[in-house]
Amino acid sequence: MKKPLKILNLIDIPWNSALAHYAIEQAHALRKKGHIIYFGTVKDTLCREQIKKNNFQTIDIPSRKNNLILPALLKLRKFIIREHIDIINAHTGKTQTMAFMLSLMSGKNFSLIRTKTDAKTPKNSFTFKRVKKIITGSEAIKKNYISAGLNPEKIQTIYQGIIPQESSFLSSFPSFKIGILARLDPVKGHKYFLEAAALILKKRKDAQFLIAGSEANIKFQDLKEYAQELKIENSLEYAGFVDKPIDFIKNCHIGIIASIGSEMVSRALLEWMSCAKPVIASNVGCISEMLEKDCLIPPKNPALMAEKIMSFLDNPETIESMGLKNKKIAEKKYNLENFERETEEAFLGTMNIRI
Repeated sequence: MKKPLKILNLIDIPWNSALAHYAIEQAHALRKKGHIIYFGTVKDTLCREQIKKNNFQTIDIPSRKNNLILPALLKLRKFIIREHIDIINAHTGKTQTMAFMLSLMSGKNFSLIRTKTDAKTPKNSFTFKRVKKIITGSEAIKKNYISAGLNPEKIQTIYQGIIPQESSFLSSFPSFKIGILARLDPVKGHKYFLEAAALILKKRKDAQFLIAGSEANIKFQDLKEYAQELKIENSLEYAGFVDKPIDFIKNCHIGIIASIGSEMVSRALLEWMSCAKPVIASNVGCISEMLEKDCLIPPKNPALMAEKIMSFLDNPETIESMGLKNKKIAEKKYNLENFERETEEAFLGTMNIRI
């Protein structure tokens, strides 16, 4: 039986984002395989709160705005030696620099892994000299690393896994429900979602448009006022932040991802697909790796978004058939078994251990 690895994740973001979600799911996959997981996180953040909810032990690290990191490095060095840490897994650029410095300071010869799932363009810094493996959440991120001059042999894409959901097909009565599940932020393209809704409602009165997501850089009141300008406020519903996104998704006929950027990993797309829902999405980030070409649209194109939605509304049998097609893809390519196996193999590989 293989010896359990002791892995210290470093993640200094303040919010509970797709990056944090991937980090937690990756940690779950490794813990399920018997490995011992710790997190270096920032105090009093949503990210730390979510990590604690998942019962991972944490140690304090400085926020990304705090440049006084020497005391934290000394504390981490003691922790690494005391706990016999085998691998440090850095989830951000600053924590990668911290891990590099710890490798110079520590007498313990741990491996260094960089996991990247955010949209920030990578740079080929000197700290990569000690990184044994780069794990990316999509091929789009991997391509960015290669473009930056990193060795492709060091980089491995591991798609996040998801638990299959029961298919839930809704009748159209009294209306078709078209939903968008994303934080309220300009990059998520809610404006274009509303504009597409206005175009559809000129032809179809049996459509309802649903929005779920926490307020970030946009307030729902702003979207409501824009909906009033478009004269569609009576066909718009806001669910706010949803603790159980799957329940929101199951209450919709069609999912929309209207992002104008980002989406280097897309948890929302996986969730829509796992629930057997058709999705119309902007061709940004990793979306084209995961979704059928016919369901892709250019960003900032509400007219084409409306046209694609209308094609489903005019042919409602395709809602179920495309949804089932998406679910089969999710079950085959994005299942938890693949994610857990590939993740463990990548971590063991940095220690020259084979399963």
